[in-house]
Amino acid sequence: MYLKRNNTKAKVLLKCVCLFVAATFAGCNDDVFTENFLPEAPLVNLSAEADSVVVRFNASNWDVLGLECSYGDVGTSATSLSGEPLELPLSGGGNALVSCGNDYQCLRIEKRNGRELLFALDENLYDAPRQVYVYVGNDCETKVIEVQLAPTPKYVVDSVAYDWAAYYSWKEDLRVEPAYSITVDNRNNMQPASVTMHPYRYSKCTTVFNSPGKIWSEQNYRLVFGDPLPKMEIPDVVDGNAVMRGREVEFGLEQQITDYGRDEDFSVAVKVDAGVRQTIYMYNGIRSYVLPYTVYASCPWSGRRKTFAGTVMHRSPEGYFVGRDEPETDSDE
Repeated sequence: MYLKRNNTKAKVLLKCVCLFVAATFAGCNDDVFTENFLPEAPLVNLSAEADSVVVRFNASNWDVLGLECSYGDVGTSATSLSGEPLELPLSGGGNALVSCGNDYQCLRIEKRNGRELLFALDENLYDAPRQVYVYVGNDCETKVIEVQLAPTPKYVVDSVAYDWAAYYSWKEDLRVEPAYSITVDNRNNMQPASVTMHPYRYSKCTTVFNSPGKIWSEQNYRLVFGDPLPKMEIPDVVDGNAVMRGREVEFGLEQQITDYGRDEDFSVAVKVDAGVRQTIYMYNGIRSYVLPYTVYASCPWSGRRKTFAGTVMHRSPEGYFVGRDEPETDSDE
């Protein structure tokens, strides 16, 4: 958890300028600044293959003053080595643990002595490198260490748990929705006509995911899991009851439409009387359920874990029936 938003570069630079001005009036003499603590600020490259780097200093007269990310959607936090909260900029030359990140990125910085600063990449789930600028210095001088964070491997779904006690299905109130219709003009014929209709040819299932209190963002799930999104098994409805029988949907899409799974070539013959024009409708009964879920995921590379909880609502056809408009004849025109 990140406790405060990053300072912008302008704010950090302004603070450093103020420190420099104060030091100028105070007199930055040899007693205060006896050695150049970091002659040249290095560029630190972190990746899945090289996830930590130690920067060594020539002196211990410096502190971590602030951090800035190339994007403004991260926060920072700092503690002592024993866990007490600290505020940036640090002062007094003490040791500290500093982190910078959000739900998709984490850079860890450790100062355990005055001569070394450890940079460690815990993860970068973004699909492009991210830059973090770390300001270090004292009252006389500020240096900027640029840290490049390469993308790291994505998460995988380990398991899915359902809260079956909270499963709810509309067993009694079966909704009816039209699947498709066809109009047959048999006004010029003296014999009844027969039309073939397919109850399940256009039948589809709809699955909607919901995460309470959050706006669903497909892009965020793609950051975590990559592309394609992982699949998870959800139950079908049989006689109003949930039955696991292999139906899979993509986890991360808020709403998706999938095939019903019944024989699309199954057909019924519908008769239209002689001398009439009539529209025939094929209807499907719709059975729905709502079921809470918890998805457990982990990153094999980092060992970090994430949990996603919410509800899934699934709507699927159940049965069919044929409806029709009132027949029209030539005399109706």
